[in-house]
Amino acid sequence: MGKDQAQGVLRSQTVLRPRGHADNPLSTNEMVERYWECVQYAPNPLTEERASLARDLLLRLEEVPDVARIMSLLY
Repeated sequence: MGKDQAQGVLRSQTVLRPRGHADNPLSTNEMVERYWECVQYAPNPLTEERASLARDLLLRLEEVPDVARIMSLLY
């Protein structure tokens, strides 16, 4: 819900499936964008190199033999 400042009109919209829901999935680019937004809040700051490597592994998660590799990059 938001207020259009120029017209003073209150507008609302019902969203049954928010972006990111299985029925309304994010694109790969949207997921990567959200990843970079979240990485900055990691409990231990990540170098760009480690964050990039983790991102690359996450994008091909089905091929990663051991997710411990990803976890070690993120912590």
